[in-house]
Amino acid sequence: MPTFPAPVADFVAQNKLSGETDKSFFMRVVSRPKLCEDFLKIIFQNPRDNRAVFKAVRALFKTSAEKLRFLNKYNEVYGKYFSKVWKKAKAPEDVVKLRPNLTPWALEGKFGDFSLGTVPKEFGSTADFYAFVHAVRNSSAMKNYKQIKRLEAHPKELKATYAAFRKIDFGSIGQKKKALTEVLLQKCGRPFKVTMAGRVFQVRFLCNPFSHKAVFSVATTEGKKYILKMLPYNFVKVTSDRVRKEHENMALRGDSTYADALLEFYLKLNQCPHAPLICFYNFKQEVALYEVAKSTPCVLKNKKADVRAMYDFNVKRVADANALGVYINDVVADNFVQTARGVKIIDIGHASFYMPLMPDVPGLTCHLGNLCGKDLFSLLAEYDLL
Repeated sequence: MPTFPAPVADFVAQNKLSGETDKSFFMRVVSRPKLCEDFLKIIFQNPRDNRAVFKAVRALFKTSAEKLRFLNKYNEVYGKYFSKVWKKAKAPEDVVKLRPNLTPWALEGKFGDFSLGTVPKEFGSTADFYAFVHAVRNSSAMKNYKQIKRLEAHPKELKATYAAFRKIDFGSIGQKKKALTEVLLQKCGRPFKVTMAGRVFQVRFLCNPFSHKAVFSVATTEGKKYILKMLPYNFVKVTSDRVRKEHENMALRGDSTYADALLEFYLKLNQCPHAPLICFYNFKQEVALYEVAKSTPCVLKNKKADVRAMYDFNVKRVADANALGVYINDVVADNFVQTARGVKIIDIGHASFYMPLMPDVPGLTCHLGNLCGKDLFSLLAEYDLL
């Protein structure tokens, strides 16, 4: 007999009829609205048990036809229940805590210009922080960054403008990365000051040559350190459907400010020790702010990011994030740091989300973008390692 986690085991013991098999009981659960709602409340309240409950329930059904019959019914009642939860939600955190793969148009449609978290006191009010973001977005570093990224689509003009590109093979990712890094650091890497509402911040561009977002380190006069991630483009005023779709498409891109922030707040709201120290995210500004953790560099035993290394890292080094359905695909040491509480994620981009008893809901959820070339979840599912 399958073993259920304690909350579900208690639910079964309290509601199963005398002589009723577990398989018949769970078919009755998904056929009775009140009983099913009680079961789904347990599922929502215990996200770390999701995979274990799914495996235990799945084991009750021996044939593919039986499994599909149960899953079809479960998906139907789950969709109705999640829609009720969605309608009752008062703040974005109410639903982001449940799942991180919500569509930007659904969140914007329900909450308008939505934010997650709060602006740290060092930046003053939210309006002050937006003024700071505006200053960074209009800095010479950002203007140079946008110019270089524009030329990246025009190799001949890029070669004519920057000597670093004149002798490289544009088909070589390594050579292109080296040249881009050199030029970005040269043109964008000089530190600069931003003065806002009587506060002075030291700001420095951090180079990631293949990212579509710009990242800056920010230091206050008191010595507090933050990381600012933002799009170089302004979507505060949407003037056409094309601009709206551009924003939505950038949000859905792998490693986007939007996707990263939702994943990170999902972990933070569920008190995951591996969650980044994300403070604030705003959709229209398309900006996220992080506190820098006290840490040392993360060391990976396997330098090569093969399947074994990816699997071990997920199930051992960031086990709680994995228990919450987050699968890290871009397993390189630079994306993590070592803290007193273990490994902390500092760049979650390209992660996957999978909770078998929290299926996707049409119109409200999407698959998270993944551009890093590795997909741990697909590999695990293909070889039945989940």
